[in-house]
Amino acid sequence: MKPFHKIIIKYSLITFVAFIATWYVVFESPLNIPEYIPFTPIKTNGAILCTIFITVLIIAQKRLIKVQHDISIILLMLYSTWIFFIAECLFHGVMLIITVDYTLHEFLSGIITITLVNAALSFFVAFQLKTRRTGRLILFIIILTVLFNLLAHFFPNLTRNN
Repeated sequence: MKPFHKIIIKYSLITFVAFIATWYVVFESPLNIPEYIPFTPIKTNGAILCTIFITVLIIAQKRLIKVQHDISIILLMLYSTWIFFIAECLFHGVMLIITVDYTLHEFLSGIITITLVNAALSFFVAFQLKTRRTGRLILFIIILTVLFNLLAHFFPNLTRNN
């Protein structure tokens, strides 16, 4: 097995376990964790998941760079996206089995949404790790934020909660 495959499988399993642990702690445990972080509009599970995403991306991409120093930004992004795609498939497969009212729509939208979000985050992390150009990275983030706000303005149904 190639070192890239071992890294992808290892971090996919780590991410899957983190997803299951987060789901249990936030939604099923008796800890009574609030839905939102107090005095903010930020959901607790979203903040925890973002922390998991960024941490796994940085560690996995550093390992991938250590294995092959001349790896491209695009390959780093694709390998990282695979990590989260596999973890999401496993997580939503488990949710489909253990949750009674879990639908195929939730299954597919969860996999597609998280994979796309992580593809974007993977690009930003890979760009920073490979080039160390923080100024250009900030410009990319600003452009992406403007693009999302324009999409939300012209397509308000994208941001509406069902």
